Amino acid sequence: MTGFNKLQRVRTVVTDRHRMSIRQGENWGELYDLQSDPTEVNYLFDEASAVQIRATLTETMSRQMNELEGWAPSQQFIGLWGFIIPHIGWLC
Repeated sequence: MTGFNKLQRVRTVVTDRHRMSIRQGENWGELYDLQSDPTEVNYLFDEASAVQIRATLTETMSRQMNELEGWAPSQQFIGLWGFIIPHIGWLC
């Protein structure tokens, strides 16, 4: 490991404009403006002016992670335990 004293679980989202990374169990992250700072020197994560950018990128990251996850409830689970009640939906 380079520069860290424990294994890191990191999630990163990259857009045309920004790169943001967050780490599990840490209260800091990385945020860079790739258009004005392509070498990622100017750290923006803690800047008050970047609050809305962080919120937007966090939502983008969350939506991308949801797209990569499996469906819930899983078809295997439904086959064993679940059933549908009209007008209510799934009940397990």
